[in-house]
Amino acid sequence: MMRFPLHALAVPAVALSLMAGCASEEAPELATFENCDELDTWLTASARKEIDYVSPPGLYFDEVGGLGGAERATVATNDSAGGVPPAEPQGANSYSSTNVQVDGVDEADFVKNDGRHIYMLDNGGLNILEARPVKELGHLSRTLLEGQPGSLYFDGEDRVVVFSQIWNGQSLSPESGGGGLTVSDQEWDPITKLTFLDVTDRAAPVLTRELYVQGTLRTSRRVGNTVHVVLTDYLQDRYQVWSDNEFADWRAVQRNALSKLGARDWIPDFSDHRLSGDSWHVSTGNLTRCTDVYRPVNRTDLQFTSVLSLDLDDDTSLDSIGLLARADTVYSTADTLYFAMAEWDNGPFRSFDGSVDSRVHKFNLGEDGPVYTASGLIPGTLLNQFSMGEHDGFLRVATTDWNADTVSSGVYVMGQEGTRLDPVGAVTDIAPGETIFSARFEGERGYVVTFERIDPLFTFDLSDPRDPRIMGELEVTGFSNYLHPLGDDHLLAVGEEVSVDGFSWEGLQISLFDISDFSDPLLADREVVPGMGWSEAQYNHHAFTFYEPYGVLSIPVQRWDGSDEWPDSALALFDVDVEAPDPLVPLAEIDHGAWLYEFGGFEVWEDAQWCNQVRRTIFMDDVVFVVSDFGIQATTLSDPGSEYTGWISPNSQCNWGFWGAPMAM
Repeated sequence: MMRFPLHALAVPAVALSLMAGCASEEAPELATFENCDELDTWLTASARKEIDYVSPPGLYFDEVGGLGGAERATVATNDSAGGVPPAEPQGANSYSSTNVQVDGVDEADFVKNDGRHIYMLDNGGLNILEARPVKELGHLSRTLLEGQPGSLYFDGEDRVVVFSQIWNGQSLSPESGGGGLTVSDQEWDPITKLTFLDVTDRAAPVLTRELYVQGTLRTSRRVGNTVHVVLTDYLQDRYQVWSDNEFADWRAVQRNALSKLGARDWIPDFSDHRLSGDSWHVSTGNLTRCTDVYRPVNRTDLQFTSVLSLDLDDDTSLDSIGLLARADTVYSTADTLYFAMAEWDNGPFRSFDGSVDSRVHKFNLGEDGPVYTASGLIPGTLLNQFSMGEHDGFLRVATTDWNADTVSSGVYVMGQEGTRLDPVGAVTDIAPGETIFSARFEGERGYVVTFERIDPLFTFDLSDPRDPRIMGELEVTGFSNYLHPLGDDHLLAVGEEVSVDGFSWEGLQISLFDISDFSDPLLADREVVPGMGWSEAQYNHHAFTFYEPYGVLSIPVQRWDGSDEWPDSALALFDVDVEAPDPLVPLAEIDHGAWLYEFGGFEVWEDAQWCNQVRRTIFMDDVVFVVSDFGIQATTLSDPGSEYTGWISPNSQCNWGFWGAPMAM
């Protein structure tokens, strides 16, 4: 039954002009500071306002300490699961890569490959493995890394950059010696480290640069050889202090600490260690100039968002800007970078009008780093990075609007005029009472899934930015968390199956939607994984791999049987053939826990289960590499589950799979 004509409304131009102001008459444009004194005055006033507004939360620390790390070294090995790799192995004819939102815009992950080598992070190091020939899977080297490594990029040739988090209470230990950077030891005031390695010789990577930046890694993107990095730093840590007397005047203590800060205390610091020849060169200071810090005209958050741009071919490159606003959601194309942040109806920095809006800031990406271009405001909040998509210069945004006593969703098309990014077209009041569970924009089309008790999939025609329209709606049970376009006529999706009444969750489901008739989408096929299952692919698209050369979908599956034991973990493989009578066919479930128990030599089954969560899949021709935090299991598509070979990491640390997975932004 088609429901959208009754409640989904195309918003006329007059209403859009009013909507551009949303709940506030404030101008959305950003401005820079004329000098450091202006920055200090602005932030001090904002901090005083927050001190007066916020109730004393407890006790805070004022001691300053270093952040730091671990010993680093490169260990070359020739150990392997099945022998020493040949001198000149050949790469695969076809191989998978990290699943990303935008073609040509890479996203960091803890494992990468180039069709011949696998680059994988463990608990403290970068491992490089020779994956061809697969029966002689060989571990070439492990480079110890400072801090807790979490994600990496490989430029496709000979450069790797690794992102690590160094937490409070540690001291920096760069290869060049000396620290050069200290921050407060507040719990949420870490250092982000970028480690640059030349991996021309995979058996002996060479450290070329160590860049420390104050703040927490939010996200990053790689376009060609340029890496754009987004970090956040909570400015409250600059003045929130410990009081010996917990009954002391908390606000007076905060104000006293605030009075001792200057402009340069607000801006995050960096320490850059670069190898040139046989010598290390170190530079330190504020990451960003005061005049390169952007602030909203009429409000601010006490959060400093830093955006760094670095050229992997140039170890001296470092362009950066600052933004005094949160980065709740980040979306990037090859040429633009968007930040979206929710503005709630509480707090001292906006009017109390009962609304929740989202402010969007747009930056162009050029040779000299991000350049601010425009801002806008729309109703509602975004789910994740897939809630945004750009096409022909227009930004499409899907939001759930929580205003007043109603909940509904909308799709807004935002166009730039000067420094304003305002809605030029919109469809609102989509599925009242339901929230968005997934969204995707692709070319002139858009897709939104909402859910309350059933799962409506809406298809949108966005070919005319000023007249977006819902074209079709399909109601099915359950919901989809992630949508993956498969050509022009189909969508793959992963989510949860729910009973018709909406009250009984029945397990993980994989769906194939036929959208060849865009006004009448159909459920072509659906597979429900037996048992109480879930997948990291529902909330992290990097765990979703569709290997087009073989038409195979792989997702990790965690399954709990209701006992007190650890969940079982497997890699589920599906054959996807949109022309077949049964287009979605289960191929196999590869039991990773059983492999760990047998191949890894664990004494008891529970030891194998403890770190058995499958996280990723790598395909090289017919070979399937099943990747967990504990190691890599290799098998084949022609005989999935066969014990081909594998590698066990001696330095693994469980990330708890689904539960510990970073959310998409």
